[in-house]
Amino acid sequence: MEQNKTVYMIQIQYSTDDYDGVDTFLFENREKAIKKLHKLIEIEKQTAWIQDAYEEDGSINEDYELDENLNDKDACCLWWNFKCLSDYYYHTFIDLREIEVQ
Repeated sequence: MEQNKTVYMIQIQYSTDDYDGVDTFLFENREKAIKKLHKLIEIEKQTAWIQDAYEEDGSINEDYELDENLNDKDACCLWWNFKCLSDYYYHTFIDLREIEVQ
């Protein structure tokens, strides 16, 4: 009997008022996928619109929302979703999903 294989897919959807896109990355190893996930988050935190979302004390301005699940070791999905509440065009959604290949 053939054993199914698990792959790990990171998908990043990003948008501003003049640019948008979707990138996908596939990994055979969960640890490598998690490392890439954190690297992508750090890169996104350097974008101008996300930097503007943070107050001097490190808190998030009330016009923005961060939804994340990065520390659940048993989860089949991890995510970091950042969006502007007053302008939906400004958002970055990064998801890591565990997928069984048949």
